[in-house]
Amino acid sequence: MISWRLFPFVRPCFALVAGILCCEFQSLSIGILGLLLVCAVLVIALNDFVYTRSIRYPMLAGYLIVFLYFGLGYCSHLVHQFVGRHMTAQTHLIPGESYSIIGVIEEYPNPMKNYKTTLSIHWLCRGDSCKSADMKMLVSFKRIETIAVSFSPGDKLLLKGKIHKITANSNPSTFDYGLYMARQGVFHQILPEPDVVVLANNELGFPKQWTITLRNRCLAILDKYMKGDERAVAKAMILGYRQEVERELYQTFSTSGAMHILAVSGMHLAIIANILLSVVKRFNAKKDQTGIFTFVVILIILWFFSFMTGSESAIVRSALMFSFILYGKTNKHHHSTYNVMAFCAVIMLVYQSQQLFNAGFLFSFLALLSLIFFQPIIEKWWLPPDRFTSWIWQHVAASMAAQILVAPLTLFLFHQFPLYFVLSGFVPVWISALALKCGLLVFGLEFVWPQLNQWVVPLLNFLFHFFIQSVQWIESLPYAALGPFFMGIPEFIFFHLGLIALMLFVRLKKFQFLMLILLTFTLAGCLVIFHKIQNYNQVCLTFYDSKKQALVDVFIGNQCIAFGDSLALSTQAPFIFQNHRAKSGIESVRYVLPNQPPLSWDEGRFSGNFVQWRNYYFEWLNKNTVPQRLVPVSLYIVSSHLWPPKDDLPFKAPVVLDASVKGKRLALWKRYLTNQNLNYYAVNERGALVIHEPFKLSNDEK
Repeated sequence: MISWRLFPFVRPCFALVAGILCCEFQSLSIGILGLLLVCAVLVIALNDFVYTRSIRYPMLAGYLIVFLYFGLGYCSHLVHQFVGRHMTAQTHLIPGESYSIIGVIEEYPNPMKNYKTTLSIHWLCRGDSCKSADMKMLVSFKRIETIAVSFSPGDKLLLKGKIHKITANSNPSTFDYGLYMARQGVFHQILPEPDVVVLANNELGFPKQWTITLRNRCLAILDKYMKGDERAVAKAMILGYRQEVERELYQTFSTSGAMHILAVSGMHLAIIANILLSVVKRFNAKKDQTGIFTFVVILIILWFFSFMTGSESAIVRSALMFSFILYGKTNKHHHSTYNVMAFCAVIMLVYQSQQLFNAGFLFSFLALLSLIFFQPIIEKWWLPPDRFTSWIWQHVAASMAAQILVAPLTLFLFHQFPLYFVLSGFVPVWISALALKCGLLVFGLEFVWPQLNQWVVPLLNFLFHFFIQSVQWIESLPYAALGPFFMGIPEFIFFHLGLIALMLFVRLKKFQFLMLILLTFTLAGCLVIFHKIQNYNQVCLTFYDSKKQALVDVFIGNQCIAFGDSLALSTQAPFIFQNHRAKSGIESVRYVLPNQPPLSWDEGRFSGNFVQWRNYYFEWLNKNTVPQRLVPVSLYIVSSHLWPPKDDLPFKAPVVLDASVKGKRLALWKRYLTNQNLNYYAVNERGALVIHEPFKLSNDEK
């Protein structure tokens, strides 16, 4: 059995995560949960302080402590959700109205995303009424790009514009940007008018403003000595400033499996910590000890670098772990890496429970856990004959080990898997480590002896050029990324349960865990095959929530009949229809446009006015057609600029109002359909709709 006493924070960490997930997906009665938590505290207190040693129940107390952490996770997540929405509700914002606001920029405007950034709002004014506020808002400076490039975190701005609510992306199998921003406590956005006034600078306060000032100085140093993609990658990798990296280059890093190198992570902090510890050991008579003063100085530098690079989840996790491990070494305390990692996860999740749904947080902890557990096992597969081969094998083993627990998450989030992850985990990592050290040297020399940088900067440019070339070479290899793969939540859970069973089998060597591995992976494989068969036999309609134009897909097996010009929405394809078509196994797409002859295919006929498939008849209602009365209608689809007719619809069939029906027209259609007692679904109000055979609206969709 596993001796949990050696890892006292592992089980509470699991309980905390379970509590957060339960709060996110399944609501519980707060009164009952609070009563149970109070009872658990009383039992633990009685067990520890009242009962004698002979009648204590340590096992019961242990389970109750785990339950307390479950309650802590549930309550902390509930509080974070409530505080974010309560702060926004207190402002009584009216979407669509014009406001004047005063706020402080928290991050650099991103030129690749219409110069979007987050504003910390201090004052809100509507008309002659002004009131203080404490909330965050998304702002886009795309109207004033020439001025926005000069904005920096800490700038206090006065701007005016219409405020809109950030809507959720309801299109199936797509990234929900609205939910992503809501988990960061941002619910509204504003597109300001050109007359933006900078009221003050350096308003973020200590220590964040100090780190931003130093970051700006380091960015200016890179601007001075570098250019092009090399400069953009250097800023991203050394300082966490990713706003200048082109989308194509991002895709190259993603396809090659080197995205983790581009982001500031634990590897960067480990390099800095090793440099500092090497300097300390060189001047320290006791090589195996670290004094309190040295410990404090190293921690200050590590945390300062963490704040300077943006305080991402991976860098904060690394800084916390280095802090606890270095403290243990300073005081000669034994530490378990698993326990330290679990304790850091507990601290981060209690402070901000929404991080559990952050990809950087999950990748950071899963990759580290995979490295710690599997790398020593993989290294034992082969004993190299010399030191150089051993060094190469260590990097290869690390690349293989890191992917074991990360692979299901990669497939689940990004729908592809880098085939040459061993190469991307060896060649680019080695070059990036040298480039990072060289970049830190350039910063140091610029502050101390800038003339020497004329000798160091060419090496820095060469390293980053070689680094980018190596990543592009890996991306150019055949089958660099396998996909697209679409993994549902059940398959994701089964794959991770199988990996947990694999870890237990490796550690305990028990036959039942081997059987659990086979069972979970078999179930996951069966689910994948089931979805393949389901896609092959599917017949469904998908009404997309597109603000620019209406788009409807009819899936028949692996074929798609598209109504609407999806080619015109190609730039927005990943956020509307691309992933849904890929997940549904669509191999070819046929387009049906208005005023075209009907398209006959298999058992159906398709035109801009109707769809006839087997015994089903779907009729499009638009301003150019009159409802027919000959063929019974299975589903009416209201599109284009059509107002409700004076007469009733000929057949009592459900009605779908697509995304083009909105505003006053939508209100009139709802009243018209309600008077006829017809079931209807408004895409513009309720989001995208996927409806399967026999094409009836369920109770949740009415």
